Amino acid sequence: MSLLSGCATSSQKLNKLSLGMTKQEVIKTMGQPTALRAAMRGESGEPVEVFEYVLCKPGSDGLIGWDTQYILIFCSGKLTSWGEPHDWQTQADLEGERKLKLTTDENIKIKTE
Repeated sequence: MSLLSGCATSSQKLNKLSLGMTKQEVIKTMGQPTALRAAMRGESGEPVEVFEYVLCKPGSDGLIGWDTQYILIFCSGKLTSWGEPHDWQTQADLEGERKLKLTTDENIKIKTE
């Protein structure tokens, strides 16, 4: 659990994100990621990186919050997607590709070797 002031700061950081930001811009806004969760090549050979941030999410009582994991995906060094883990589904298709599927049905194909 965290105090509200830390949660407010976390929300402010997330609200500053926008699609197309470079990794350097995201790190300047959010700070260093908690972890680099994956690095791979996309279907067309472009680099794909997945950052993890653990930030405070405000509680409904307005006084305390809890740590929440956020996943940020970069393709060719640009922010293409972000969200909480439950926003994502991972599926393997018959050709051996893996797809990260956002609940809005935006697909990112990832080549597996």
